[in-house]
Amino acid sequence: MAAIAKELKHAVLSVIAIGIILVFIVCAVEEDKENVQIMNANDAVAYVCSLGWTCNETGVQTKETCLPNEFDAVYSKYNELQVKQGFDLCHYKGERVTVYTIPITNYPNQKDVLVCLLTYKNRLIGGDIHSAALNGFMHTIR
Repeated sequence: MAAIAKELKHAVLSVIAIGIILVFIVCAVEEDKENVQIMNANDAVAYVCSLGWTCNETGVQTKETCLPNEFDAVYSKYNELQVKQGFDLCHYKGERVTVYTIPITNYPNQKDVLVCLLTYKNRLIGGDIHSAALNGFMHTIR
C-alpha cells in the first residue's frame, strides 16, 4: 500500500513538473513572438505589410519624441489601447522613442488611414491604426 502511494505521489509530481515546464515554454514562445525588431523605416513598412496592409512607402515619416514622465488623460486612454494588444507604454515614461507613421492604402472604405509604430531601442513597444479624418477612428495594430 505504501509503495502504491509513493508511486502515485511521484506520478502527480511528474505531471505538475511537466505542466510547469510547458507553461515556461509557451511563455517563452509568446514573448519571442512579441519581440519585433524595427531598425529603420524599411523594417517598419515590412512589419505593417506582414499584418496584411498595403503601404505607401514613399509617405513614411520617422520622428523621435519623448514620452511624458506622467500620463495625462489622453496618454492614459492611448495606453489602454496599447495594453489591449499586449504593450504597455508605462514602462517607457520619460524615454525617447521613435515613431514611424505609414500611410495604409488598402483600408476598406476609408482614405487617409495611417499606422503608427512606436519603438524603443529598435523594439516595437506600441502602435495604432487611425484615420486622419476629423471624425476618424483609432484601433489596435493587431
